Amino acid sequence: MSAVSAWEATASRADRTALVSALAEHRGVLTTHLDDEEARLLPLASRYLTAAEWAKLGDHFVASTPKSQLIIFLGAVLEDADPGERASILSALPWVARIAWPAIGRRIYARHIRAVRSEES
Repeated sequence: MSAVSAWEATASRADRTALVSALAEHRGVLTTHLDDEEARLLPLASRYLTAAEWAKLGDHFVASTPKSQLIIFLGAVLEDADPGERASILSALPWVARIAWPAIGRRIYARHIRAVRSEES
């Protein structure tokens, strides 16, 4: 039984502690992986991929991601972006998305992230 299943079944303190421990370990591994990817993969990508090839990766992501999740991913990217990066990202979006983000996307993302972060407490 996974830590999530055990906690869902009992909601016991011990199962909660085991789940938190598993998630903390997962976060550590994921953070290490992402740091490594940023340090090693992205420099290679910038050296060996053309702008068109890089854009195809983004197009594939958008095409293969459920539409309901795209706004969450956009919010996560924008949250960690500096003002210049944020402006660049938003300017590259299709006009519908540029209008939808401030009109509804920001609120959808804020509600989602509040729910996620309140569960972390």
